[in-house]
Amino acid sequence: MSEMRLVSLKCPACSGNLDIGPAIETFACGYCGANVRVERGGNIVALNLLTEAMDGVQRGTDRTAAELAIRRLSQEAAMLQVEASNRLVEHDRIETKWARETAAVKPSDRLLPMALLSAMVFIPAISILTMASWINPAVALVLSAFATAAVVRYAWLSLHNQQQNLRTEKMEMRDRELEPILNAAKDANKRLELVNSKLHAQRQIVDAHD
Repeated sequence: MSEMRLVSLKCPACSGNLDIGPAIETFACGYCGANVRVERGGNIVALNLLTEAMDGVQRGTDRTAAELAIRRLSQEAAMLQVEASNRLVEHDRIETKWARETAAVKPSDRLLPMALLSAMVFIPAISILTMASWINPAVALVLSAFATAAVVRYAWLSLHNQQQNLRTEKMEMRDRELEPILNAAKDANKRLELVNSKLHAQRQIVDAHD
């Protein structure tokens, strides 16, 4: 059996001393871990790094992974765009519905009964003052006019204030209904922004390996 002859060479990456047997073709340096290829020609034995070959394989792997990621992220971005668009449509629909309901608020919703009640209380009192024999007719007429004006103003202010309260109530109901829609739209836009950022990064990887 012939004796195995070892050749002492230095690692092309770290210059560490390596003993190379005749059957070794490629190996990892025991000092730095570099991938090394053994090249033999005649009586010459040399060591070369496998970096370029490995880099080529890595570049191909990175490009393939980036292309797959671009396909997946593009689909995700399209879905998020549809979701954000649907949220905006829903938002506009709710806005329109509540704008119509708020504009339709009339005093007759709750307020006419209050005005009638005021008239039922004050007008008889005015009539009694007018017919009272111990009051000067001119004074009674003036009091009657002032009392009538006061009743009308009170009724009008009551109607106006209550109408404003009704509209405010409807606007608060609108805001409560819109809040989850707006939050969902903001969330979809944030996720879309993140996906677009990832898409840009993956496209840069593909462009770098062209």
